[in-house]
Amino acid sequence: MKIERLLLGAGGLILTAGIAMLWLGERKSANIASIEDATIELNDLSTVDPAMNGKIVHAIEKAHTDEIITDPEFGVEEQAIGLQRYVYYYQMVENVGRKSKWPTHIGRYHNQPIMTFQYGYGAEWTDMPISSYDFSIDIYKQINFVLKRFKEHSVDAKEVTYGAYKLCAEQISELTARKPVNISIPPQIRKQWAADIALVLKERHLPATNPNAYIHTKDNAVYIGKDTASTSIGDVSVIIMKKPIDVTVSTIAMVDGTTFRPIEVNGTTMLLTREGAYSKVEMFQQVKRSLRDEYLPLQIIGIALILIGLWFVFTIIKNNQIQIFILSNLLIYGRGKAIIATSVAICIITIATAWLTCSPLFSIGSIAVVFVAVGVMWRCGTNK
Repeated sequence: MKIERLLLGAGGLILTAGIAMLWLGERKSANIASIEDATIELNDLSTVDPAMNGKIVHAIEKAHTDEIITDPEFGVEEQAIGLQRYVYYYQMVENVGRKSKWPTHIGRYHNQPIMTFQYGYGAEWTDMPISSYDFSIDIYKQINFVLKRFKEHSVDAKEVTYGAYKLCAEQISELTARKPVNISIPPQIRKQWAADIALVLKERHLPATNPNAYIHTKDNAVYIGKDTASTSIGDVSVIIMKKPIDVTVSTIAMVDGTTFRPIEVNGTTMLLTREGAYSKVEMFQQVKRSLRDEYLPLQIIGIALILIGLWFVFTIIKNNQIQIFILSNLLIYGRGKAIIATSVAICIITIATAWLTCSPLFSIGSIAVVFVAVGVMWRCGTNK
């Protein structure tokens, strides 16, 4: 009997895990629906409206700043909402493949396959240097190096106006750096880079008579390498982009005085900012699509766990004649029907409780219908 009760407890735990997964996805959807219902249009941003403070709003306006922001390592100065530096290194990459094969020796039994490893190597652009000292084949262990190391870097303006309001830091960070910035390396910076490149060339036993020739600039790109037309291991490419001023921005956020802040509802934090003119409906549609992609698999797994947990519970109850209120009576209809009926009831109650704060009448009504239906089935089962 002890084993049966342990199995019954395991079924209960599986059932609980399934309910939690289903509830989590529905709760997130309910919170988004609640935010959508509370969102109002902020059409006039020419003046700050004190009545809007603390309200969730949808707004469309141009973002602007007068600030000059810099990337001092590259001598860049731009009137922009933000600057983003992207760095890429041309490196050798090791790809490891595993293959198993069962040996076929006559008169000998093998219960384990022989595992073989296959190594492939190819050069490609990566976002960070790759250490080749850990490569498996010796001839590649010292192949990787970089002529000059840079870090990816981003900087945003501290004050970005949005009509009479100001965007908060989270909104500014959501904007995309998409416009190229022309780069002209100052002589003192170029001189230092050339000295750094010369040291690397000497360490690699390569000619270092003219390291300045390894520095190339074109438009918004800096290329560190011997020849831009022939990529080699160790080459570095740097691209700088900016977030342009006077770009149209659509946002859904909570008004906080003269600025905005993220929305917080029942443990859900949300802040939507997109370049371009997008309606409230279009912005929430994107959120719902992302939510569906993220939580639908979780909810399907949750429903599957509920069914598995109930199968455990009803099987133990049936085989050991354990009396558990209502559940034992439902077995009168057969184990399959009992599992389906109970899982439907549990799913409806779980979904209803998740939506309780957003749609109380619907939730309470759904729970009441379930209890009535279960009560009728239990009564009929008792009479049988």
